[in-house]
Amino acid sequence: MSLDPSARPPTILDLRTDFDAAKVFNQTGMEQRVLDANDPRTLRAHSQLAILGYGCDIYRHDTDWDTLCITYGDNRSHLMNHPGFGKCISHDLRKLAKMSVEVVDIPRRGLGLRATRDIDGGQTFLIERPLLTCTGTMAPSTVVNFDMLIDKGMTTRHKEAYMKLHNCKPKEAGAVESLNIMRTNALGADWTFDDEKQRTVYEIMSRANHSCVPNAAYQWNFASFTGALISLLPIKKGDEITISYSGRMLRPAAERKAELLQKYSFHCTCPACTMSPERQRKSDDRRVAIGKRNALHLENNSFDEHRIEVGYDDGYILETLKLCDAEGLIEERIEMMVAYARFEAMRARVTGDFGRSEQVAKRAIKEIKKSGLYNFWAQMDEILKEKKKAGTEPPRPNIIEVMKLMTLENFENSYVASSSAGNAGGFVGPDFKSLTHEQRKTMLRKEQLKLLHMLMLNSGAQLKRVH
Repeated sequence: MSLDPSARPPTILDLRTDFDAAKVFNQTGMEQRVLDANDPRTLRAHSQLAILGYGCDIYRHDTDWDTLCITYGDNRSHLMNHPGFGKCISHDLRKLAKMSVEVVDIPRRGLGLRATRDIDGGQTFLIERPLLTCTGTMAPSTVVNFDMLIDKGMTTRHKEAYMKLHNCKPKEAGAVESLNIMRTNALGADWTFDDEKQRTVYEIMSRANHSCVPNAAYQWNFASFTGALISLLPIKKGDEITISYSGRMLRPAAERKAELLQKYSFHCTCPACTMSPERQRKSDDRRVAIGKRNALHLENNSFDEHRIEVGYDDGYILETLKLCDAEGLIEERIEMMVAYARFEAMRARVTGDFGRSEQVAKRAIKEIKKSGLYNFWAQMDEILKEKKKAGTEPPRPNIIEVMKLMTLENFENSYVASSSAGNAGGFVGPDFKSLTHEQRKTMLRKEQLKLLHMLMLNSGAQLKRVH
């Protein structure tokens, strides 16, 4: 006889409801967003809250569990039916962690992680179940009751470990200590059944300090419900292990430092932020240049029109990778290769030629294998599958070439027709009779590009962003 864990009744908690929502957000310093009453996020935020102990023996009620999950009620059954729900593995993972890392005091940086052995590049050296997962956005009721949720939902041992983590937020009246610990230490996670980004806190992994030239990267694995640290380059025994906290890695040092000070209350003193003025300027220029070379970067909501037609050649891609190498940005190097492959796949859906997208995707896979950042692989597999499928179907028309054949006369006829129909077709502008021949050609080119941009963006939506 099998036990269906989703059938177990939930525990009802007496949550506090007497609070002023605006005051709550002001006291905690959290960003407040007022959404329309019919916004799905609003409706969901007011739905039932679910608190689960994930990673426990479902046949026993007196056992420990790995992770406290604070989520919405509609996720409860999904989590309880996850293959790992009934498997408590944190104890074993902690033993394995000691083989690679230790938590130590780092001069001028507080507690951090240090390697206890030599670690090769591209190696997954730390795997951990989170102490806590919670929703990316929170209703005021969740914020107000966060202390109680932690107190009621965490095991004694996990609560002690959680409350020892650093809190960089102001410790003033109205501050919720357990909530601010989460905000200080949370890393991201994705669940296959929920579009909203989740936040996860770890006993060991959350101790990793920041660097703008990190030697490790964090990745989440939903199948095993674990987070992992992957070495981006060889790490020597005794070296500090660092990851990136910044969402502005491809911006100048001043912007990165301002972001880190605002979010985490520290001044970044990593090698990329403590250079001489001349070296710092060159480093800043390189990072900004890398950001602008991202194939999926939009200027004014449009792609580079030249790249839509010709794509990115090997020389251009190689220049980008060299810029990443000069800055020591291993993860960004992979992201750029993946972006080029995705862009070529988008072009292929417009041109019908998947040869180039296959070529770039295979090169990206080689980079992924070398780095160990396997979360990017699924996107490349999708591109290779498209190429294989395209080989069994009739050739697609090259829409870019078809649009080039659109003559000025065709365009004028379309324009006149749409104008006579009250601009139903969408061509809006001055009377053609008042325009010169060159102005008419410019309008034609603009309309062609608008259509190409829409086609590219629509085709890009077919590729899921996995990482």
